[in-house]
Amino acid sequence: MELKTSLNPINDESIGIEFRNYEIKFKMDFDIIYIIIFNTTKKVRYKGSFSQIEGNRLFETEKTGRDLVKYIIKLIEEEKIKLIDDIESFKIKTNTKKEFELLKTIIVSKQEIVKKMDSLKNENKILKEKISIIEKNINEMEKNILMKQNDIINKQIIKIKEVYEEKINKMEQKIKRLEEENKNKIKIIEGYIKKHEEYENKKRNEIGQRNKIIEEGFNYDLKFMKTINAHDYFITSVSVFPLGNIISVSDDKSIKIWDINFNLLQNIKNAHEKGINYVDIKDENNFVTCSDDRNIKTWIKKDNKFELNKIIKDAHEDTINKVIYSFNGNIISCSDDKSVKIWELSTPEYKLMEEIIHSESVKSIFLLKDKKILISGGNDGIKFRNLNNVNYLFGFNELKCSSVWNIIERIDENIIIVGNENKLNIISLLKKEILNVIDNKCNCNGIKVIKDKGIFLISEYSDDIKIYKIYKSDNYKCIKIIKNAHENNIIGFSILKNNLIASYSFDRTIKIWEISEYDYI
Repeated sequence: MELKTSLNPINDESIGIEFRNYEIKFKMDFDIIYIIIFNTTKKVRYKGSFSQIEGNRLFETEKTGRDLVKYIIKLIEEEKIKLIDDIESFKIKTNTKKEFELLKTIIVSKQEIVKKMDSLKNENKILKEKISIIEKNINEMEKNILMKQNDIINKQIIKIKEVYEEKINKMEQKIKRLEEENKNKIKIIEGYIKKHEEYENKKRNEIGQRNKIIEEGFNYDLKFMKTINAHDYFITSVSVFPLGNIISVSDDKSIKIWDINFNLLQNIKNAHEKGINYVDIKDENNFVTCSDDRNIKTWIKKDNKFELNKIIKDAHEDTINKVIYSFNGNIISCSDDKSVKIWELSTPEYKLMEEIIHSESVKSIFLLKDKKILISGGNDGIKFRNLNNVNYLFGFNELKCSSVWNIIERIDENIIIVGNENKLNIISLLKKEILNVIDNKCNCNGIKVIKDKGIFLISEYSDDIKIYKIYKSDNYKCIKIIKNAHENNIIGFSILKNNLIASYSFDRTIKIWEISEYDYI
């Protein structure tokens, strides 16, 4: 039950309470309480006085205080008291006035409480308003803080963005610069590639041309460089030291040492009693010579000059045509006395180790050091022997060699070329047969194979030089004839340093030639 007290009585002595839609007014007169009830929802107010309700109904009760108020409310709820025209008045007889005072005190106390509650409500409302204001302020502050934080963050983001944009711009510029550099490099590389392709194409063309040369014949020439008036009589042999100096011997009995430019370093006059036929070099400090005087002499270098080391007197019974060093340092010689002799150098006087007898004079010898095969050629043909035991291997009696010069040469590992009479004979060591015969039209004096060029040179009983191209091991072709290369018959050739060739002749001169290439036939 909800009661609302009121201190707005009809007159100064009355009190009132509110219950639901009703307002109840009380007035105490001795033991009678006068009551007026009216409906507060209607705009009805009692305008009379309490004295006018004395004739109305009377209720008697012993209830006092709060119970009395409850009793009155119960009468209303049970409709024992009905409001006519929304207003009713009645009387209640009670025991004492003290109860009314108590009721009045309670109501007043209630009114004070209500006032306090109203005050508290007002204060609560004010507090709520203050709290609302504070909350609004807090919200505003939070918004401001968030805005400031957002501003700070945005400024930081903008700053970071600016920094990174600057870095990105620099990076983009760097990338752009690198791209430009790469483009330039690519252009350079493409240029290199193009040049390389052009070079490769050129090389392929050259290879194609060289392949064509192999098929059709690539031509070489000898370009004349200079003439050396070397001796007083015809020159019989020229050889080259490992470091490039040159040695020449002659029928004038002299030995001459030249530097690489053919400046004379030493002239050994009367080195033999008769004309010297051949010289062979062992190393930078040793060489051997042979002569018509039938003697063999070895020479040694001392104090930068060569001097006689040892002599084999009367090594043969007739002219010694050629002398060479063996693979073990021994000496091999051949002679018109129809013999080939092998001399051991370990003894002070040179000891004769082996003697090989031909039926005719022996004009030339040639040693295959790697195979330890000795080839000897003379008027009775070409003979092949095992150098270890001088056993006969095979031979060609029909290949008669009448020349006393360098008529035997090696083309490759197993192919030998031999000049005899007017022919060039290509011999296979493996097959032990003649693979091919080239008609030379003139007797051969000397042969010199130039392996790195794939050619060989031929000297004849004439002043011409012939250049032959090697196509295959058994196929050759004359690609160049140098007419009147000397003023008399050419004896032979020697390979010098720096792509140069020396030719020597009966005209007493040495001529220097440069090997050069020229166009297709």
